[in-house]
Amino acid sequence: MAAFLPIDPQYPLERIQYLLDDSQAVLLLHDAARSSLLEKLPNQATCSLAADYPPQDFTPQTEQLADELAYLLYTSGSTGRPKGVRISRANISNYLQRANRY
Repeated sequence: MAAFLPIDPQYPLERIQYLLDDSQAVLLLHDAARSSLLEKLPNQATCSLAADYPPQDFTPQTEQLADELAYLLYTSGSTGRPKGVRISRANISNYLQRANRY
């Protein structure tokens, strides 16, 4: 299972590190040509860095479970530490079905 966690490279280093730690990310995808994340996270990243992903022999998982995490968004953190909001694949499916009706 994989989920999307958007991280703006312009975020302060402390916020980026918190998001990586709190989400327990194991892989960080980035655009090596344009990313300044590597400059901000020298040896501090808690996950593997991968610019060339997926590998050429990659075969995506075709079976998706509705309760699996699709993406994770963090609040602004205005009241303290940012809080993660989990969005499941079922949430996206429900939204798309309703959006198509209207």
